[in-house]
This record gives sequence, structure tokens and C-alpha cells, in this order.
Amino acid sequence: MNLTSIMEMTCFSCQSVMDDENLFMIHKCYALYCTKCSASTTCSQCDKAMNDDSFVQIPSISKCFYHFDCESFSDGFCSCVGKNLCERHITQVHRDIVKMPCKPVYHDSIMKKPTCDSCELMKAKYKVKENNLQVCINCAAKLDDATLMEIMTESKEIHDTLEHETKATTCLLRSMEAEYSCLRSSLTDDRSRLDATLNPILRYFNEKLQKNQDTIDQMESKLNESIIKLERYNEKKDIISRIIEYLMKSNIDNLDDIMQQAYSWVKSLTNDVKSLNLTLPCNPIKIIGSIDDLSKPDTRLTIYIGHDEIHDSFSSHSNHGLTDDNSLTDYAESTTKRRRSGNTSDEITLDASFVSANSLNLNQGYDDTWIDKEYHELRITHVRDPFWIYIEKKEMKEQRTMILDICSKLKDDDLIDIEAVREGDVVIVKDHPSFRDPIKRAQVSFFNYARQKYKVKLLDFGNSIEIEKKQMFQCVHDILKYETTVFRAKLIGVKPVSGSFFLTTNKNNSKYFITRSLVPQNDTALVRRFTSDSDSFFCAINNDV
Repeated sequence: MNLTSIMEMTCFSCQSVMDDENLFMIHKCYALYCTKCSASTTCSQCDKAMNDDSFVQIPSISKCFYHFDCESFSDGFCSCVGKNLCERHITQVHRDIVKMPCKPVYHDSIMKKPTCDSCELMKAKYKVKENNLQVCINCAAKLDDATLMEIMTESKEIHDTLEHETKATTCLLRSMEAEYSCLRSSLTDDRSRLDATLNPILRYFNEKLQKNQDTIDQMESKLNESIIKLERYNEKKDIISRIIEYLMKSNIDNLDDIMQQAYSWVKSLTNDVKSLNLTLPCNPIKIIGSIDDLSKPDTRLTIYIGHDEIHDSFSSHSNHGLTDDNSLTDYAESTTKRRRSGNTSDEITLDASFVSANSLNLNQGYDDTWIDKEYHELRITHVRDPFWIYIEKKEMKEQRTMILDICSKLKDDDLIDIEAVREGDVVIVKDHPSFRDPIKRAQVSFFNYARQKYKVKLLDFGNSIEIEKKQMFQCVHDILKYETTVFRAKLIGVKPVSGSFFLTTNKNNSKYFITRSLVPQNDTALVRRFTSDSDSFFCAINNDV
């Protein structure tokens, strides 16, 4: 019988593999158990008792391990080689041994054979006629009258053996079919999970790839358009340079004659000129001055030319920031929605650039009655850009200095946790440690459910921030009773070159830049103040603040 498939079986309980030292027993439910696990009290498959009567009585399932080509059952254990061997190979081993061979330990089987009466080592297969002794094949070879005896095997025993072997084979096939079904099901589940995981990832990256490709196409298109517009702008820049050179060399003293002659001369060069404007340090209307005034550093020449063809970054309602030295300026995106840490809010960087005064469309025609005289000589505390400046109230100057001094000296022992927070409450907040004054006064505006944070307005700085409840405290000092000391405002008449870009060539301090460059020449800047009740009014800022 071929035992190759049988020898690959494992124990139903411990999953150990059958070998020459680990024989198997078959329970009546056809579950295979090794010798160690067969001593258990209950079967793991059918939950029935396990004893000697509950196992199928067939020859022990073990093959002959003399050579891998031998596919016979083992008949016994030969200590000469230390392996389970069939009777043929036991005889062969003992025949090759010169010294006294061992006595094989035969397995119990249905087909029981008698032991040799002469050597008592091998199974008897021959019978001596003279004395009816039963001898093995080795002893029979030494006798002359030994004949092969008939094997007394009953047909019922053969039938039982075949039946048991058939059941064992069926049990093996069932186990293999169950394992195959389990592996097939596991493979199907793994494939489904893999598809469910990979398909969304593939779709996501395909969409991202498509969007990136669309963005690249748009950027290439805008780049090509910008190149064309830049070429056109360079042509007009050359015309402007020639205009400036012409005006510098002109000997005409009358300003009106200068403007008329310059306009006529430019008109002769191109029909694309819209208007020509000359700005002097004072009111340019009806001013008679020398042409030498054009060389002064605070004199600016502005020329409107081809608004519909100028680069999109320029506003069609303002001039283009061209100075007498004909130098172009860099522009960068303004960060109106991002807070900057520390003292960097007082500096102009590439993140917050402005238009210089000469390139602004400043409306200086406001009536003085619009200006609230009560707010003259206000001090700018900090700046983000021309649309986000913060001004200190004049009557709250001393209180603000006192409050900031107290807040800077507050310690953790001076702060008390807040149990409940309501809109309108005035509290002490701990801002980011990178700021110069992290401990500040604030008023609760509302709770942002989407971000799970509170929106609060800083009473002594003017801007608003979002913080968590654990960053808000009460204070032992009586500083929460004071009103707002700083309000937010914007310059009136200051317009960016485009909706989201500012230009500047000045990298000085932002406060100085606001008061010296963006404020008109009459030393007064019109400012609109934003209040919580949406009320607005105009006030004035002195250049000396």
C-alpha cells in the first residue's frame, strides 16, 4: 500500500507530523491523534470519550523507513538501525549483521504470526516436518525438511483490515478536502480585502494625478500668456524711459507746457497712451516750477498707458508704480489670514508687502468734516498690511501700559481655571509661547463647533485668535474690568495693485513705512475703524506717531 499521502497527516489536536517515532491512532470519528494526544479523555472533534475501545483497531500507521522507496507498512522496530522496518528489511538488516542481531519489537496487528521457535527473533514462516517446529526464514535455511507453512488468516480478519484502511483513507480525504475548502475561502476573502483596499487608493492617486496634470496645463497656459504680456510691457517700458529722458532734458519752465508738449510728443510715438500725469511734492494743479524739480527724490512721474494690455497683477484703476529711475518692484502674496509669531509683525517681508505711495490711487479730496478730530495723533501698535493696522486709543494709553506690565508678570499661581465659558466673558488667555506677550486679556466671541475652539478678541492687541478652553483662565488681579485699549483699522484710499498682491521696494520698519510712505502729504491719514456692532467712522493719524 502506498503511504506517501498518509505520512503527510498531522495530529488533530497538536498538529504534529507523523514520523517513525510518532505513530498515529484513528478515533471512531476518524480523527487522527498522535500517541501523546491519544491519552486525552475527550475527543476534540466529536466530544466523546477516548479509551482503548474507542480507537479503530488496525495495524499501527507507520511505514518502513529502511529506504524512501519502500512503501510497505512497518512490522516492527529494529534497534539495530533504530527504525520501524517491514519484515523483509528486518531480515535483510539482520542478515548483514555479523554479531548477534537484536530482537525486533513487532507491532500488534490482526494478522498475527508466531515467533520462530529456534531463535525467537523473527516471525515464523516455515514448519519442520520432523518435530513440527515453526521457524523463520534464517533458521529454515539451515534445515533440509523445512517447508513454507500456510498463513492462517480468516477472511473476516482480511475484510476488517480492508474496511479499517478504507475508513482511514476516507478520513484523510475529508481532512484534505476541508483544508482545501478553507484555503480557497481564505484566498477569496484576502482577494476581496485587497481589492477593497487598493481600489480607493488607486482611484485617489489617479484623481490626484489628473488634477496635477490639469494644474500643470493651466500653469503652462498662464506662463505663455505672461511671457506675451511681459514682451508687450517691455515695449511700453521703453517708451516710458524715453518720456522720462525727454522731460529731464527739457528746458520748459511752465508745467502746463511740459505736460502738453510731453503728451503731444508721446502721442506722436504711439496711439496707446491714455493720459499723462506729473506729481510734485505739493499739489500739482496750477503749479509753476523748474524742470530741476524732477530730479528730487520725492518726485514721481506716473504715466497711464495701455491698461488693457498691462500684466494682470496691475490694477486698471491705479497707476503702475513706475518711478523716475524706472525700476520695477517685486511682488509677493499677502498673508492676511495667517498670524505671525513674536515681533515679526513689525517687519515687512515677502509675506506682507505693500504698494509705495507713488503707485497708489490716493483720494485726497475727503472733506475735513468727515474726520473725527477726537482721534488725532493716534499711535500704531503693530501692522500686518495697509488693511490690518492696530491703533491704540489715546485715552487708554496709560491703562494699556499698566495692563501689559501686569500680564507680563503673571505666574501660574495667579491664574484660576474656568469652569464655564460664555460669550462676552472677559478672560485671561495663554497664547503661543513664541509671542513676546503670551499672556493677554481677551473677550470670548463664540465657540467654533467645527474646529472645537473658542474665538476670542484680544482686547490689548486688536486681533482675534482661536484657542481651546484649557488656555483660558480667570485672574486674581483686577485687570479684566478695563475696556478695549486697541482697535483695528484700515487706511482709506490705499488700494493694492491687485486683489491679493502688494508691491514695495521699501524693506524698512512697517510702522515707519505706513506713516511715511502710505500717508498723503498733508500729514493726515484717513482711517476707517471696524467695531463689533458694524458701526464705522473716520479718524485721523498724525505722521509723527
